[in-house]
Amino acid sequence: MKKIILLLVLFVSVFLIGCGGGVAENQTIRTRRIATIKDINDRQIQDDSDEFWLIDRNSGLMEWNVYIGE
Repeated sequence: MKKIILLLVLFVSVFLIGCGGGVAENQTIRTRRIATIKDINDRQIQDDSDEFWLIDRNSGLMEWNVYIGE
């Protein structure tokens, strides 16, 4: 029974340990890192919504210019 509990604890701990960016040296670095992550996430959400509504930029794969009404 002890082996099963130990294996269960080890299995669960694998999922609780993440790949973090490391420990911040001070509050300024931590705040800057959080702001950078939020900025990247906001831009990704905007890009995803643009692709969903088909208002993203042309890919440039065609040899002709495609007029999209802008």
